[in-house]
Amino acid sequence: LELLVNAQSRQQLPFTIDAHREAENLLSMETLSKEHVKIASLNESLNALLLSVGPAHRASIAAGAGFSRICIAWLQSRNTQNEQEKLALIKEVIRKTRSTGLHGAIAVGVVGACLELPVEATVDMFVFSSTRGAVNAATRLNLIGPQRAVTMQSEISSVAINAIRDIENLAIEDTHGIAPILDTIHCAHDCLESRLFRS
Repeated sequence: LELLVNAQSRQQLPFTIDAHREAENLLSMETLSKEHVKIASLNESLNALLLSVGPAHRASIAAGAGFSRICIAWLQSRNTQNEQEKLALIKEVIRKTRSTGLHGAIAVGVVGACLELPVEATVDMFVFSSTRGAVNAATRLNLIGPQRAVTMQSEISSVAINAIRDIENLAIEDTHGIAPILDTIHCAHDCLESRLFRS
């Protein structure tokens, strides 16, 4: 689990941070009739990075769709001008990333900005959702019990804090996977004849 947090921190968190900053910048502008080139470009870069690991790529697209769907539903339930501008931003980001699909790390960054969360809380949201998926998978496979799962999820927060500190100034161009064996094992998931669940 520690390896997963470190790998995702080096590979995807810089995208979350940049997407959050860019979405904040766009929301602070007078009108939303502007190009969202930077967010779409971030999404394309992350897409290229994840494309070689099929299961991770599909999971990231599914997570992005889920985060954006929930944010749209929440913003539609509120009827203020501010929420309508945020809704327009999310819909435009989805439209601009339609060819590749919106990745989870990018969606979390944009959603965090739309919910007016600080970047630190947005990063915590991404790390928590990533590790929660791995802990849930281990629980469903009966590798760990539910009580141990809660403990593991809590323990991983200190690892996440250190990992986040390590990537604070990491440029998008310097992101990379750090666990090639984990990526290889992850790809083996596609070779299984049957699966208990998709994650």
